[in-house]
Amino acid sequence: TSCSPDPPGLPSFNQYGLEKEPKNALWLPYRADARFHLGEIKKAMDDADAAIEVDPKCVDAMRIKARALAKTKKYADAKETFKKAMEIDRTVGLYADFARFLSTCPEEEHRDGMYALKIMKLNEGVHDDKHKFPTEYIEVFAAVYAEGGEFDEAVEKQTEAVKQLMADKKTPAAELKRAEKVLELYENKKPLRDE
Repeated sequence: TSCSPDPPGLPSFNQYGLEKEPKNALWLPYRADARFHLGEIKKAMDDADAAIEVDPKCVDAMRIKARALAKTKKYADAKETFKKAMEIDRTVGLYADFARFLSTCPEEEHRDGMYALKIMKLNEGVHDDKHKFPTEYIEVFAAVYAEGGEFDEAVEKQTEAVKQLMADKKTPAAELKRAEKVLELYENKKPLRDE
């Protein structure tokens, strides 16, 4: 189950809640996620571990921990953490994060393109025509196809992701450039590897 509540009207990752209760497991995953995206990997891992200590079934914290482990090249531990989280609650974000890991891990022994495609197809089923598929998930599909050697599909998906990023005026230039470099990789029939 997800341990993070849905807090309408409160600041991003609930800074107020954390200031009042710095060890509250309900708020820690928000800060762990923010710290991860800011590149504060050690702090993100600490927040995730603190949340898991209070609630061992906190999938939100387990997701961040797995991603942080992968960033620090602890790939076996990352894969194990992803698997444990999947046994508890298969959320859309967890599907995408695990599929990306299975498709882009630098160490071949931890990659599994077939399983990555399977879980992304399940992920795809939760979206309907009224809701645009998030760009980050489209990029995961592209990575999954590239890992399977289906580069035409990878190029198609990554092109769609680049177009969505270009259409969003808030997209940072560095983010668009990164996505375009990934597209170039697929056009050259090379899979993505998260280093």
